[in-house]
Amino acid sequence: MSFPELSYATTGRLFLAALSTWVVLKITIHHQFLQECVWSHCRLSPSFSVQENELLDLQKNATVVLGKAVNLHGSSPANRSAWHRTGRLPPNVEKILDAAKKAVSMGTKRRVLVVEDGECKYRPPKVVRHCATLDTAYGHQCSGWGFDSHYHHGYVAAFRALEQHMARVGVPNYRAVRFDSEKAPKMIGDAEVIITSAAMVPKLLEMSQAQFVVVERADSASVVEDNFYGINNPRVIAVLKHTSLHPLSRNNDDLLLHGRHHYVQIDPSLAPSARKRAPPFSPAALRKVHVMVPQVFRFRNPTECGGKRHYLHLAPAFQPNATIAPAGGNGTAQLFIRPLANRSIDIAFLGGFQNHESLKKHRSKAAAAIRAVASRHPRLNVVAGFKKTETVAEFYELLRDVKFFVSPYGYGEFANKDYEAVLSGCVLVKPLAHQLTAFPNIYKPGVSAVSVAGDFSDLGRVVLPLLKSLPKAQAIADSALGQLRKFSHPGILAEHLSMLLDEVA
Repeated sequence: MSFPELSYATTGRLFLAALSTWVVLKITIHHQFLQECVWSHCRLSPSFSVQENELLDLQKNATVVLGKAVNLHGSSPANRSAWHRTGRLPPNVEKILDAAKKAVSMGTKRRVLVVEDGECKYRPPKVVRHCATLDTAYGHQCSGWGFDSHYHHGYVAAFRALEQHMARVGVPNYRAVRFDSEKAPKMIGDAEVIITSAAMVPKLLEMSQAQFVVVERADSASVVEDNFYGINNPRVIAVLKHTSLHPLSRNNDDLLLHGRHHYVQIDPSLAPSARKRAPPFSPAALRKVHVMVPQVFRFRNPTECGGKRHYLHLAPAFQPNATIAPAGGNGTAQLFIRPLANRSIDIAFLGGFQNHESLKKHRSKAAAAIRAVASRHPRLNVVAGFKKTETVAEFYELLRDVKFFVSPYGYGEFANKDYEAVLSGCVLVKPLAHQLTAFPNIYKPGVSAVSVAGDFSDLGRVVLPLLKSLPKAQAIADSALGQLRKFSHPGILAEHLSMLLDEVA
């Protein structure tokens, strides 16, 4: 659809409307921030002046806000591209301008608060710098500082890290606080939207009248049982997951064991003990579920809450064409992400077999399937099972020599090795990947992953053709890695979150 030519009168009205949008921003900034200061502590916040300046930059470019309104009203990508190129708006001009003004007004006034549970302790900048500057990509260890924390904490920490970025997308009143801090009760009471973990919701419901965006911390792609935080509660406006079942209706259709679907999928013998969800989630409840928790945050920010210090070895993966010194430090530098054609291990599963009986059987099937393929094709070089390495650096060095990495399920469908494999340049082979989605979606079959059966029975049939067509396999590996690089930038999450808040809050 092409955009119509606009009359001088219409063009004038558009200019005045855009100018009024700019004025709304300017008045809001100066009156709300510099005089009223809706957050009682904001004058004391060292980051406040930065956020104010970021919003001042935003007001100088009204097209950012208008573009956001176009997105809200479902304009196609082609139309949006034409609008940005020509400056001409679609036919529903007045509706879009009204939405832009509303977005500006709501975005600058809405008080959004991220509440962390307090289990992640503050790390002095001196300690962070000490660990982060170690030359770990070359094999040295970050030692003595206890940087490891439970990975679940990284899910909410990713939203706390957006404080500097939300103003750029029209949400300047965005703050974060730890639940155990002195200023938390006041900030929680004043908030209009609270972003927090599912475990924190029952406590916070009693302390605030805010709406809630719930961040699920469960490993499973299944939606957590309703009675945990109340997905049907009207004050719960969104539920965010790192990995989700696709389509969402599978939360009602599939058998459930211990609150999770994948146990029955990997071990059909458990079916007699399983059940359907009762009562089922309503369509309205499932519409609250969004995949918007970036697992990659923990790998990109290993010294942050939820990170692991050994992820520092993966830091070069986020820089295209990064090089590192070879093992032992002798010789010329080599690419951190080597092309698949230059890797010696064709198929690998590197991992343990865990104590959980069903998971042990599932992972044993993965190893057995790899060995079966190798027995039929003796020229293949494979690793099937746990291969002990002396150091973490050696493990990642081994992983960076693998073409196809088979990553079975764990206590959830996702596994940390999914991301370690992609960030090492491997093609991710995932059981039933077509039934999963993530943020970004590294499980899209044929695009960012290879999907195989839950029992790995089709592993050879699926992977062998790709081994014979490495350019196609390389495109899959490059696509997945490119997505993780892109979504590792907090501005991407800020934009998605801003759009979500405009939609649901």
